[in-house]
Amino acid sequence: MGVPFLEQDTGSGADITSELQIGQYTAGSDRSVGASFRISSMNGAAATLTMRLAHTSSGDTLIRNWYFSKAKHTAANTVFGDEFPPVAIKSGEKLKLYALSSNSNDTSVIWATDWITIGAVLSSDGLDSIDVSEPAGVAANFAQMMVQLWRRFFKKATLTSTQLKTYKDDGSTVVTTQTVSDDSATQTQDAAS
Repeated sequence: MGVPFLEQDTGSGADITSELQIGQYTAGSDRSVGASFRISSMNGAAATLTMRLAHTSSGDTLIRNWYFSKAKHTAANTVFGDEFPPVAIKSGEKLKLYALSSNSNDTSVIWATDWITIGAVLSSDGLDSIDVSEPAGVAANFAQMMVQLWRRFFKKATLTSTQLKTYKDDGSTVVTTQTVSDDSATQTQDAAS
């Protein structure tokens, strides 16, 4: 399976002898986004290519920059490509990719930027949308497991010499029951039912 592709920006005849924006991605939802780019038709002389990934707010206020520079050593090397790893951005925020060549003849290059996502980013309140109602019995999914674990320690539970019981919020309706035993050497707690 390939990397999830979001969108692509392309251009040709671009002058990268001064810093030039070669792509922009605006997030439609909270996620991690990376940039993979290729620049071709570069001049054959040795040069240093400096790339900058700018993370901005929806109003274009700079949040953070990431830079890297690489040398292009040989005349045969007229194509350059690399990538920035994913950056966590929120809905409405932007990533902008810029290129700058030290070769004064890199005035008509071809470029492509692929914006890719690697998984999703949970928003700061993302867990708040998970249903936290009390399970009717033994948990059937991960969310219920987390709720049941929390309820075991912070809601009403009783432990006798033979049973562990957890209760609904009314404090009297039993949700789960587990048999327990103790032979003075080992305490055993059976599965809930």
